[in-house]
Amino acid sequence: MAKDSTGMILTLGAVGIGGYFLYEWLTTPATTTAATPSTACQGAGIITSLGGAAPTVANVTALLAAQGMTPASYYASIQGNPSGFAADIACILALFPNLASSTATPVSTTVTTDGAPVTPPAPTTVEPPPQQLAKPSLASIYSNILAGASTDPNFTGAGDSLTASGYRWNVYLGLALPSADAIPQPTGFDLSQNMTATQYWAVMGPALTQAYGLAGFMAGLGASACSIAFFGDTSCIGPFGSTTALVLGAAAVVLLLVLGGKR
Repeated sequence: MAKDSTGMILTLGAVGIGGYFLYEWLTTPATTTAATPSTACQGAGIITSLGGAAPTVANVTALLAAQGMTPASYYASIQGNPSGFAADIACILALFPNLASSTATPVSTTVTTDGAPVTPPAPTTVEPPPQQLAKPSLASIYSNILAGASTDPNFTGAGDSLTASGYRWNVYLGLALPSADAIPQPTGFDLSQNMTATQYWAVMGPALTQAYGLAGFMAGLGASACSIAFFGDTSCIGPFGSTTALVLGAAAVVLLLVLGGKR
């Protein structure tokens, strides 16, 4: 009987000790050993580039700096391809563990409602209206025509007396006009006839005014940059053409003499 009791006591003691160790094993948190850089960096391409140097923070930082990168920028460039850079990703995180928590997930711009996902519309670009170029004056067009025609051996004469056919004048008018403006075709204007610059402009100047609203001379009084020019003057005295001013001045003197003689 005493022998049976001793065996029972030993059995209970063994069960108790076994239960204690089982309890300790179940309740003690499992510990994991963090991968060291030397083990985590095995097979990483970046370590191969070190040429045998130890995989340390200083060595890897210097290697990346020589290539114009930082550990953060290098990690950002490879983390999207975990299958191709698994060893490099593990190595970088072992050396710079703070990078694992510094990578933010991109914020989605898709708005989900009760129905299908709604994607905000792309911003629209508003193009500014095309710039309106200032129209040239009739005086500047006429000057450009004379400048071009004066070097053409098909013309005779000089200045306002340059003479050629109307078709030849049209060549230089087309060069002087804005590219979008066509040469007017006044009714009854015979371009096959030879004419002086003044004769050509007496017809074509008013036609340009009517077609495109150009201004800068008195229509029908010949080509002139002066406001008042009765003789096709190209130089001005104030608003008057030079010849026009002389004629008007002489007429005024004669009028004063006539009126003075009647007293």
